[in-house]
Parts: sequence; C-alpha cells; structure tokens
Amino acid sequence: MYRTEKWLVHCRLIEWMHSRRLGQYLANAPEVTGKALELGCGRGTTSLEVLMRYPKLQLVATDIDPQEIAMAKARLENTITFETADAQKLSYRSNSFDAVFAFDVHHHIEDWRNALAEEYRVLKKGGRLFIQDFGRPPLYHVLYKIFPHTDFTRYEFIQEVQATGFKLENVTQGFVFWLEAIKP
Repeated sequence: MYRTEKWLVHCRLIEWMHSRRLGQYLANAPEVTGKALELGCGRGTTSLEVLMRYPKLQLVATDIDPQEIAMAKARLENTITFETADAQKLSYRSNSFDAVFAFDVHHHIEDWRNALAEEYRVLKKGGRLFIQDFGRPPLYHVLYKIFPHTDFTRYEFIQEVQATGFKLENVTQGFVFWLEAIKP
C-alpha cells in the first residue's frame, strides 16, 4: 500500500466508517463456526468486527505487511492469531478453513485471480467466502495515478469468483460490493 493510502486507511474516521459498513454486512451474513482465515487484516479493525459477529470463531488474521501485523498484535494479540502471509501463495494446507474473509484487499493484490484460487484451495468443502471490495471506480483514470490498484470491475470480479469454482450466494450492487460464496 502506498504511504498516502496507508495514512488514509489509518484515519480514525475512515476506520470507523469502514468498520460500521462491514458490521452491517456481517450482521446479515450466514452463521460460521470453526476456523477462519482473514486476508489483509491491516491493524486488526476488521478482525475485531469478525469476532464481534462470530465470537466462537478461531480466527487467523493475515496481512502481507509486517508493520500492520505488529500494530494488530499490539491491539488484539490475546484474542486473534496474527500472521504475515501473501494471499497469492498461502502456506496453509488445503481444506483447512471453514471460512475466508477478505475486506477491501483484492484490489491491492497484483494476481488477484491467483488469490481467489488460493482462497478456494484452503477452504473446506461447504466453506464460506466473504469479500467486501470495490471495482473500477468512477474517474478511475484519475484515481489510478494517485493510488495504482489492480484493475477489475465488479462484474469481472464476480465472473472470476464463479470461474474459480465458488457458488455465489449473495452479491450487492454498486462499485463497493459485498460478496458471499460457498465452496461446493
């Protein structure tokens, strides 16, 4: 993540808004038990939202940035396992998680298609995938100069989720979208 963007996502107001929106999505999400993986946990704000919704969940929260993991551990070390991990090549065994959460992370991943394949691989049969992200925004050509990101539309992303093998259960409209899928 670029310095300007890191500053923006660490802004308390942005963090609160993000947490509130995520809490609303999770409040209506299906029940999940067992062991879960979160990709791109940052400072742990989203991890806390997951645990508030699913308090019995055994959560492994990851981020590619060791500094983010250090901040998350300082805030929540006794309740969540935090690890540095690359979503494009996860070290976890196949079929080892009951759920995967990824909030506003895929647009940062260079090979986001491979990340989806890894998410599919580590999920158990019947495992659930929860994603919040955004596709190519309005004025993309201007924003890309400030914050270079992976380029996909909501439609392209949904198509790839299905091509990976997931069965879609819920997708919201808009350029910021919420997606729920299951590994059949």
